[in-house]
Amino acid sequence: MEITALSLVGIIVLIIVGGVAIKIGFSFDINAWIQGRLKHRKETLKILCPHTDITVKDDKSVEVQSLFTSPFGTSSWICSKCGMTTHDSDIPQRLTEHYLNNIDDYIKQLKKFNKLVKKIYKA
Repeated sequence: MEITALSLVGIIVLIIVGGVAIKIGFSFDINAWIQGRLKHRKETLKILCPHTDITVKDDKSVEVQSLFTSPFGTSSWICSKCGMTTHDSDIPQRLTEHYLNNIDDYIKQLKKFNKLVKKIYKA
């Protein structure tokens, strides 16, 4: 049986690829990967949250309410929906004004938020 240069190169490539595959197989932790992905999605959830609630009253008027609250004695603001924390006290007012003037933006943002919530919590 004669070994040609092409088959020798093929064998060497297979050995290298096999070694890399074995290294990845032993060092890859599926649980750590899933936890990292979940953590990333939860951070993305905080970005996608509109931090605002819009309701339509019986008299057809629209009420826009910020979901940010400031704990007593602190300068931070925390969203009661997603848990995002900020120290900018102007954000609640800016968001409510923006969504009051652009309700379509609110609807789009809320759809994105709800879609990711379903992915994360399998609701």
